[in-house]
Amino acid sequence: MASSFFDKIKLFKGAEIQPGRPPAEPSEEEKSQPFLEKLIQGPWLILAFTSLIMAVGLTNLPPRSLSTLASGAVAPADIVAPFDLIIEDDGATAKKKEEAAAAILPVYTYDANTFANTEDKVRALFAAGRDWTARFPENHRSAELRSALLDKFGVDLEPADVTTLARAKFPAELEEALVTLLAKTFNRGIILSKNLFIHGETERGLTLLDLRGVERTMRVGDLLDLAESERHFADDLEKIVIPARDKALLSNLGQIFLSANVTYNKIETEGRKARAQGEIGTVTFLVKKDRVIVRKGDEVTADALRILDQYNQRIARRSHWLPTFAGILVLYLVLLGTLWSYLRAAFKPAPADRQYRMTAAGLVGSLLIFKIFILLATTVSGAVTIPPSPASRPTLTPSPTRSGRSSSPSSSPT
Repeated sequence: MASSFFDKIKLFKGAEIQPGRPPAEPSEEEKSQPFLEKLIQGPWLILAFTSLIMAVGLTNLPPRSLSTLASGAVAPADIVAPFDLIIEDDGATAKKKEEAAAAILPVYTYDANTFANTEDKVRALFAAGRDWTARFPENHRSAELRSALLDKFGVDLEPADVTTLARAKFPAELEEALVTLLAKTFNRGIILSKNLFIHGETERGLTLLDLRGVERTMRVGDLLDLAESERHFADDLEKIVIPARDKALLSNLGQIFLSANVTYNKIETEGRKARAQGEIGTVTFLVKKDRVIVRKGDEVTADALRILDQYNQRIARRSHWLPTFAGILVLYLVLLGTLWSYLRAAFKPAPADRQYRMTAAGLVGSLLIFKIFILLATTVSGAVTIPPSPASRPTLTPSPTRSGRSSSPSSSPT
């Protein structure tokens, strides 16, 4: 059988490999060598030197801090970005948050309980009036009735209105008409005064939120203030065919029972603004590597100063390179020490020392080649620009004239 390829490699020759051989005792000549000469000729200097070179080459040292200049100062040299950095734009973020808050319409609460309570008061008042007239059918004692209604319901009726209602025995027809008219007016929404619209409601409108959580966008003109509600009540009253005396009575009662049922909800409005601002993410921009932040001779602006501060802060956070360096150094010390122990046990001293030196030289050489290729790739990528494709170039198309022919530039007369 022909000799195999591996038999020709010196590393695999059986005559040189002695896996079970105990370490050879040092000769008398080796024992008499000075310590410094032993250190130089032995593997320890190579082990330390190779491990140190690998640790330095594989550790990314942080760049130096950028020049710190005062705002308005003139830059003595170009200040270039050492690496890509995403920077938060606090000013743009704050502006977007303000815009989001400003887009929230003021929230007003529509309280349907206001009319429900008013209806109950009207019906209770008419029921109490009917009971009174039933107790005093001949002499209704209107003054006493007026005081009783004021004490019980807090309703201060005119003496003439009390007398009229007592004589008519607080008719149910007037009661129903009053409740119906009040319901139509309350349903429009009544605010105390439109002078309270101080949050931009007149220009943008408002959000009306009822107690069930249903909301709708409304204009200021869709709501009534107290004065407008009285006029609205009177207009609806004119459409009812009843005696003039009853109309006057209902008009007076309407002015008494009408009240505001729409109020500004500051808590809900501020809460919605806060939620809208919370949904706005941080605005950022990217500063590319090798971008000139400040050119030589230019004044340092506030924006440039903020970018410089962000870079210096990031560089300060990235300056803890020593643990990485120490870790790589210890790793290669262990690996190369283990390799030397194996070679000393498997080979004779001279071949073991030669293999060890070749391995160390190979490691350093491969690191050097790696760094050279990285430098070349960075240089080429920064110098080469790819021209745009013909399809992406803008084309100039002559615009047609009225006669259908393309217009061409003509020289002006001299």
